[in-house]
Amino acid sequence: MPGVTLEDPFPIARFHNVIPAAGPVNKFAVDINPVVQSAEIDAADRSDQVLVSVQSEGIKLYNSGDQKCLKSWMIPPGIILAQPAIHRVCDTIEYTFALVSSGTDITEKEENKIVWMWKSTKEDTNTDNRVAKTFNDRIQAIHISPALPSHLILVNENGSIALMTNELDRMVAKTIHASSGTVIWSNVFVTSAPTVRPCCISSSLVPVNSTIILTISSVPKTADKYTLSLYYCNEERRSIDPMVKTELVLKEAPVDFTFDSTDGRISVLGSAGTWSVWRMHLRHTTGHKVIGEIEPHLSMHFKGYRFSSDKLGKIASIASLDGSYIALVAPRIKSGAEGLEHVVSIWDMKYGTLQAERILQLGDKSAYGMDKCVYKIQVLPNQQQLAISVSSISTSTKNQSKSKTKSMSDVKSVVVLCPYYNERISLMAAMGRMSSTVAFLGEEDALGLSRSGFDAVTDPNHFAHDEKTIYDRWLKRLEKAQDNESDLLASLLRPTLTVDEFTELFFDALPDMENPSVSNGKARNSYVDGGIVPALLERNDWDLIMVVLDHLPDIPETAHVALLSAFIEKREAGALPQHHVSTFFAKLLTSPYNEIFLQQALKQLTVSELPMVLDLILQQLKQISENDGRGRFYELIELANGVLDSHYPVIILEPSMYETVRELQELVDQEACIAEEMVQLKSMMRPFERKHRKLIAERQSRKKVEGPSRPKNSSNQGIPVYRVEVFQF
Repeated sequence: MPGVTLEDPFPIARFHNVIPAAGPVNKFAVDINPVVQSAEIDAADRSDQVLVSVQSEGIKLYNSGDQKCLKSWMIPPGIILAQPAIHRVCDTIEYTFALVSSGTDITEKEENKIVWMWKSTKEDTNTDNRVAKTFNDRIQAIHISPALPSHLILVNENGSIALMTNELDRMVAKTIHASSGTVIWSNVFVTSAPTVRPCCISSSLVPVNSTIILTISSVPKTADKYTLSLYYCNEERRSIDPMVKTELVLKEAPVDFTFDSTDGRISVLGSAGTWSVWRMHLRHTTGHKVIGEIEPHLSMHFKGYRFSSDKLGKIASIASLDGSYIALVAPRIKSGAEGLEHVVSIWDMKYGTLQAERILQLGDKSAYGMDKCVYKIQVLPNQQQLAISVSSISTSTKNQSKSKTKSMSDVKSVVVLCPYYNERISLMAAMGRMSSTVAFLGEEDALGLSRSGFDAVTDPNHFAHDEKTIYDRWLKRLEKAQDNESDLLASLLRPTLTVDEFTELFFDALPDMENPSVSNGKARNSYVDGGIVPALLERNDWDLIMVVLDHLPDIPETAHVALLSAFIEKREAGALPQHHVSTFFAKLLTSPYNEIFLQQALKQLTVSELPMVLDLILQQLKQISENDGRGRFYELIELANGVLDSHYPVIILEPSMYETVRELQELVDQEACIAEEMVQLKSMMRPFERKHRKLIAERQSRKKVEGPSRPKNSSNQGIPVYRVEVFQF
């Protein structure tokens, strides 16, 4: 099943306008934004709306379902916006915000300092109630957080951040320290609980449903160094607190960025055609200080693509999708004299594979030609659609007077929507796209998927033994067992055998024979007065203890803990054979027990035994990880939970156990991630599982006596192999 499916794109609007020539350079001609709803509004009630900003013309609210324009706000001719406008819905009130970059009536000192706001209701069609607010600092971007329905966030170019009310009449908070460089990109996201949605910032660092602001700033006097900063918007204290600051080194000038808050992946599109992905990790240190680390994850060069232009500046655009994907829209140059393609593609950020792509058919090839187009892309997550704008820009000179001329740009734009469906990226989904990715990148020496189907997963087993061979082997094993039993009985019945010799010989042979009453599950703990385990511990008979752990179903939980304490004592004294040391703990885990009773029994462990028990659990978990998950992982976790729940006061007060508990946590998190990825492979493995069962059934049927012959045209294929693909609508 593919990780992503892209459907055919369809247009919702076309525009033709004239703007100042400097307007679209490194900004936009037409851009899109989703409508931001407050966090209290249910996802099912969110409307299918998209906001389109057209430079020097207006802001238009469209319904993506029927492509109708619902509302529009006028922008005076010559006005250039610094970013696409933002529209938010708070209960019955709707707000629209726009950041003014330049214009005929805007002085140089006012550029990027004026914010426009329109306020209306769903029934109110009046859009002439614009409110303007001028700020002291140049604003890099306006952001809105669903967790802050009454406020908007202003990220300034100098690195300071302000929290304003929706009415723009009051500043609630502002950072004190500004950055030494210039902010070139910023993003806002909301943290979530691990049970709802994973987040790169854990709830131990900040509360759940907190607003986090991420900024990337250039470092003065350097060409390749940038500063990545995180800020926490503390709503209770009405402050914006810095969290972490780290350095990012980029070999190419950045064209666009994305950030995935699920796993902390930062995606960077370089001007020379390189796409790189970085991974951010946050952790606590002593003194409750937060430290951030950024490490490179992957880097790829896109051949044939153009991400920037000397004439238009940054022309390509990327956007982040759920499930560790990015969507890219950019021009691709065809080989020879075939011209240009407008391509939207989706790549996974985990393995770097091309998951899907579509060619945008814009109609007029001469208008949307080489070095003429600027591309923008946004994700409409509630509608599972990509919103894409392509603007063709032609510059001309207009005479204003005899001594003065002004350059203007004639802009033709089209806005298209492209529905997509995606599952979270998995290894199998990435492997399924390796061949096409290698062909796309033109790297012949790269790895790709060369085999498919059942043979790519496993090889069928062939059983060549007939019934006579199997019977002969069984008969030899039976005769050998009878001979061993006869020899043992003869030794035990020797007249010269003393009582001590008889006892030693009998109990030495008993584990090897595995008493039938025990191995068949017929023995019970109550058959021995006081219980079997205490009796065996008194005799120090660990061979028989191993047999009892395998086959006795009713060993009390207190006996389990007594065995664990005795094992620790014997192991520390070096009084146990190595084969018992390596297998005892695994056998103890497989022995049946009641979780509640075991938790109570674990309270018998002493303070001196507790570190050794935790070390046993840690070593067993490492062994399971090294054996690719083969082992009693679930039972081990249950035992670990019982130990931690029963002795958490001791563990908290004893620093010597902190390191062991931390290693336990890391290993469990690692295994949990692997388990989650394996669950994602479940639907992929079903066809191979069916084929495997079918092969086993065919082999079993060949062993039976052949029945009546089938008709000549009868099929023995059974139900054909099929698979189910689940799509999200």
